[in-house]
Amino acid sequence: MYLLSAFFEVVSVDSGEIKKQTCEQTGLTLECNYIPQEIPQGITVVHIVDWFENSNSDGLPSKRICNGRTFQSNTWENVTILEINDILTDESIFASIQLQSECFSALKELKELHLHLDNFDLNENAFVGLEKLQILDFRRCSRLDMTQLNKALKGPEKVPNLSEISLSHAGYISNYLQLDEAFVDALSDKPVKKIEASDTQITTVSITEILENMKHLEKFNVSNTKIGYAHIEGLEHQNFQRLKTIDLEMYENSMEFIHPSLLAIVPNLQSLDLSDNFINAMAVENFTLFETLLKPLKQLKTVYLSNDGLRRLPSTFFEGNMHLEVIDLSSNWLKHVTFNLGTLKHLRELNLCNNNIVRLGQDSLNNLNNLLNFVNGTQEIEITLLFNPISCAECGDRNSIDWILGAIKSNLTNTDLQCQQENGTKEEINKATLEKLQTLCRRKVHIKVSAITVGIVLLVIISLSVIIYKRRKIMKHRKNKAEVLSRLRDGENAYEFVAFLGYSSDDENFVNTYVINQMNETLQQIIGINRNLICTGDKYFRPGRMVHDEIATCLERSCVMVVLISDLYCSSVYCRSEFDQAHIYGKPIVLMVRGHVDEDMMSPAMKQLYRKNARVLWSEENGEYVLKTTWENVCSSILDLIK
Repeated sequence: MYLLSAFFEVVSVDSGEIKKQTCEQTGLTLECNYIPQEIPQGITVVHIVDWFENSNSDGLPSKRICNGRTFQSNTWENVTILEINDILTDESIFASIQLQSECFSALKELKELHLHLDNFDLNENAFVGLEKLQILDFRRCSRLDMTQLNKALKGPEKVPNLSEISLSHAGYISNYLQLDEAFVDALSDKPVKKIEASDTQITTVSITEILENMKHLEKFNVSNTKIGYAHIEGLEHQNFQRLKTIDLEMYENSMEFIHPSLLAIVPNLQSLDLSDNFINAMAVENFTLFETLLKPLKQLKTVYLSNDGLRRLPSTFFEGNMHLEVIDLSSNWLKHVTFNLGTLKHLRELNLCNNNIVRLGQDSLNNLNNLLNFVNGTQEIEITLLFNPISCAECGDRNSIDWILGAIKSNLTNTDLQCQQENGTKEEINKATLEKLQTLCRRKVHIKVSAITVGIVLLVIISLSVIIYKRRKIMKHRKNKAEVLSRLRDGENAYEFVAFLGYSSDDENFVNTYVINQMNETLQQIIGINRNLICTGDKYFRPGRMVHDEIATCLERSCVMVVLISDLYCSSVYCRSEFDQAHIYGKPIVLMVRGHVDEDMMSPAMKQLYRKNARVLWSEENGEYVLKTTWENVCSSILDLIK
């Protein structure tokens, strides 16, 4: 057996510049910086790299075309792996590639196609003819268009043997990824076993459609991926046991809730990582569901719940997971070991470091002792208690310190644990620590110690209450805003428009010049949609209908009313009718003011709103009107008013 290496280059003239087109062969692998018409006989792996880096360097748009003639030479017939990698490092070059109809159809033996491109147009028939293709890789395709991709995959004649598709780190410059019904529909007739969608952002993922219609799926990886909305309804308690290795590393997802029914569909799951989320919100607001979160996962071996804000775990939280080997509860706010460990005979690591454990109370000691008694020396166990504010300042700490000393002696926990003494200093926990506590327990004067203890407890309670209140308030606001944005994206009923814009016809030129387009574009950017979000009478009133009824209809289709208030607006019967109807419907009203407005001309409701609420103000500078705040602030404030 031997390795053959070769190097050859072609010099071509392009736009007046001499370009070196080079290829290097190593064995049966060929690497080129262009797509050659012919390649050496027998080549099975081809890498096309730096194609655009070797094209136009004058800053002009560079475009390449891949069509049915690109690979027509019979020298390509043995290629099984093709990679086109053109992630540009020179930002001054804007390059794109057109993958035209049946452009890969001559590659009859192709099994893997790796496309790593910044910008490309994908024809809906680009993949026709790839009968043997098994792996389709779009990693790092930052502008991946899901609509084009779905069309290019849909149909039995397109990649009928596809088993793996990778979208990792893709679509983050375009509109992110949408793994929705259209995506599933395009892949449902193919034997896809693996979907890679890690390290990216997904606006919508229809888990229901994926699991019910992709019958061959075994692995679905969304680790380190931000997911906007996950649809999981209608799974009807199915067990998808074919899903052998689902990677559920959903850390740093700002997730507040995960329904147990989602985990119930993957009973073979062995590892689950929900670290760095807000799972405590579920524990507080949906305790019954939180209590059964892990119950469906009978084969679970490792679970990571680090830095989830957890303050308490139900006693039965791990009782259904008899195969657990690792439990990571580090960096939470746990004060006690409230959960039963007596059935976990395979447990070898319990990580409780960096929590708020001051003292191991009797319930905590019982649960830990049940674990040790159940295992009874059959295997080594490590219980990590580092970086907890363990106390050795009170008589009540004696049992806790006594247990910790026993655990240290038996090599069950860290040997360098420290505790806080009565005077506030820290010391290493050892035999002398226990002796000091025994002396403290014999003291007869407990009044001063009791008073200090009560003060500390009250301070902790108040601090925790403030933290809980603030976190709940923040989580409630986030949840409401997410629901509002979702409804606005759907655009149904009262959420078709963000705002109904009311103004006098004499102010039409000002509104068209300074208001409508700027407000609409800013709202589109914040919400993430590309449709009109501002309703005006001139555009949406239906001719021949009563003005009063049309005002009512527009208000019903809008969430907020924005009024450009002026003397002419206040004196107009129709404008007053708009304002009064919005007031009657209970719509939030935002006033926009240009110049001076005579309050005597306002209706009582207008006057009250004018005096009470903050207004959007305009100033005139050098003959131009300038908004005193920013459109981002105005639009964000309007969205915050929507319930």
